[in-house]
Amino acid sequence: MSKENHKDRLEELQDGLDAFGEATGTKGDRLEEVEPIFQQVDADPFDMYLLHDRHKGITEETYNQWVNTYDQWKDFMIAQGRHPACPSKIHVSKFVEFQTEDLGYTEGDVKSKLYHLNACYQWMQEEGRFPIPTDYNPFGPWLKKGVLSPSTGKKNYPRISLDELQERVTDIKNIRERAIVVTQLKLGCRSGELANIRLSEIDIEHPEAKKHYEEMGTHPLIDQHENVVVIPADRKGNKRKVDTILPLDEETRQAIVDWLLIRPDNGKDEVFFTDKGKPLTTSTIGYMWSDKYWTDHQYEKEEYYDSITPHWCRHHFTTWWAQTNLPADQRKYMRGDKTDEFNKVRGAMDLYIHQSFEDIEQAYRDGIFPLRLEKP
Repeated sequence: MSKENHKDRLEELQDGLDAFGEATGTKGDRLEEVEPIFQQVDADPFDMYLLHDRHKGITEETYNQWVNTYDQWKDFMIAQGRHPACPSKIHVSKFVEFQTEDLGYTEGDVKSKLYHLNACYQWMQEEGRFPIPTDYNPFGPWLKKGVLSPSTGKKNYPRISLDELQERVTDIKNIRERAIVVTQLKLGCRSGELANIRLSEIDIEHPEAKKHYEEMGTHPLIDQHENVVVIPADRKGNKRKVDTILPLDEETRQAIVDWLLIRPDNGKDEVFFTDKGKPLTTSTIGYMWSDKYWTDHQYEKEEYYDSITPHWCRHHFTTWWAQTNLPADQRKYMRGDKTDEFNKVRGAMDLYIHQSFEDIEQAYRDGIFPLRLEKP
């Protein structure tokens, strides 16, 4: 099975379901057509449900758990561009993935949240005055499943200490390959996005490199910034939802410059390519991770851990920033996810908060994990 990001597979699944729906004239996303009604009415179904009699007599702590669940759900759904009362089954799957993979909640925690969401949805069905079908429930399939996390089963991320990671990266003596691994670790980007980075999309304040590569830093999104990279969203192979500008810390700049100073002049726009001058592929990058530098390091196979892959790197990046308590909006920006969030002012669904490079730059430069690189 492909080791692509679970979120990406959900996008492919949705595209396939939409194609069959169009061909057969059936709608799988049955709440999409009633969303305009919810948008027109200045009332929040989740707030209304919290006024229901069933919430009398519960403790303040339990009540706050319901409120927090609904706030998280609303934030998530507005970021998806959909009213929180009108999810598809794919939206629920993405919410489960986001809660378990990005935020680190346990399966029990997420199942409890789905129970809260399902309770409100069933109340809307039973109440009779909400424009939703009584024979369709997007939460139902998940509540029937015994397993919630997309990582459960074979996919289980190895536990690697920072000291061990530093040692393994330092052991990479090939200048080009070390630059590739370091860049992917520090940016948390997908392999396709790494392969797509062009010289114009990086700025490194290094006189010799800048003199030789005149196109460096000329992308319009970064022409006012120093020591950064931009990963565009609108490029084949990039699966980002937003254009993302990320800082290049001193170690990443060092690794890239070491490569640029010996990089063959073959007329290619991409920063990286194979040792034969061919375009990098996700398979080439995956081989570097799983089969070359970590092939003897499969990590406790008796506990059924997967080997080290490029997606492990993305998971490590996300986990690192979650542990530093960087706000979720800013972590999502760095990952290239949608970052518009519900303003949490009831009835003000047109108000959003937008995170940008300026919001994360200093936190990133101060907090990115060190690799203690030595000259190869």
